Amino acid sequence: MRLPTTLELVVFAVGAAAIVGGGAYVLHLKHQADKYQTAIVQRDQARRDLEDMVASTQRVNDLSEAYLHELQTLRVRPVSTEPVRLCKPVVRAPVAPTDPAGRDDPRGPTRHAASGDGADNSEGAGPDIRPDLNAYAEKRAQRDAQTRLLQGYVLELRKLCGT
Repeated sequence: MRLPTTLELVVFAVGAAAIVGGGAYVLHLKHQADKYQTAIVQRDQARRDLEDMVASTQRVNDLSEAYLHELQTLRVRPVSTEPVRLCKPVVRAPVAPTDPAGRDDPRGPTRHAASGDGADNSEGAGPDIRPDLNAYAEKRAQRDAQTRLLQGYVLELRKLCGT
């Protein structure tokens, strides 16, 4: 049996080194390709998230503009100036309940009878409460508009958070 020469050993070593180095380089390229693919997937997801966020922000801005427009509409709507008056209360005297035979009924609640001869006892109209009613209606309308705005915000947040 003949021993390999130095030249053969060198060629064998270089060939083995080339095979091992080539395999390592292929593994390195595969790892880089995987990192590149992961980066592409992450970039696409970030792009979709950004588009969703921009769309949601636009919807929220639209809600805010609608809210401001509704408040402006409430400010310029015509308001009636016709007075609204409360009637003065009718004074009623307590009357004990009676049964059909005319006897007092201790079980029943106390009834009230209008004082006087049963005619209209309102002595006139009370103060004009329209300004108070208008102020209450204005506050209520603003609160309703604000509630609609906040409900829209909540819906957008739920869409954005995925719940």
